[in-house]
Amino acid sequence: MGLRRILALCTVLAAVLGYGASVAAPALAATSTTATGFVRCANLSPGNPAVDIYLLAFGNSGNPTVLKHVTYGDVSSYMAVPSGEYTVAMRAVGASASSPPIVSTNFMVNAGTNYTVASLGPAAARRVEVLKDAMAAPKGQVLVRVIQASLKQNQVTITDGGHTLAQQLAFGAVTSYLSVPPGSQNVQFSASGQHTAMPETLAVGSVHTIVVLDSSSGLK
Repeated sequence: MGLRRILALCTVLAAVLGYGASVAAPALAATSTTATGFVRCANLSPGNPAVDIYLLAFGNSGNPTVLKHVTYGDVSSYMAVPSGEYTVAMRAVGASASSPPIVSTNFMVNAGTNYTVASLGPAAARRVEVLKDAMAAPKGQVLVRVIQASLKQNQVTITDGGHTLAQQLAFGAVTSYLSVPPGSQNVQFSASGQHTAMPETLAVGSVHTIVVLDSSSGLK
């Protein structure tokens, strides 16, 4: 499964992956069927080594989907999977499939529903968060949510023109979707001693996930 660096995921898309401070990576749109759900995986745990991500259906543990060498800020494309219960497990790169995972969780995939399964938090408190993804906005609007994955900045405020998307959002937190007007916007990211911005065109009906990441030069 190909991986792409998250900048900000925009679905419908376009996490970009959503799924972000500047973050916007287009996620691939998926066509729903009555027996199929869609899952993408992301590594949003700063300061941790890359992982191999295993996705396997209950009762079919011998045939997992494996995403290799997923580094911080990476998000996969959506994978179409039969509805049912799944386990996602993250292991050190190259570790045996039978070795204990660094972190794992079980979750249910419902037909016609899209999910982002993300590793969040630092090494000492790493967790897997299963997020249900919207794939369409209300008529004439845009949906935006924010994932705060910057460890260097514990709290970040994100604004979009006259709208506050997140106020002092803590590390590891995920907002609900917020409905905003479409158009060309300058998304602003503010934290203690830091300020950055990125231009973004929010198309009518689109859905976006902004992911705040650490980089060597500050927020990204």
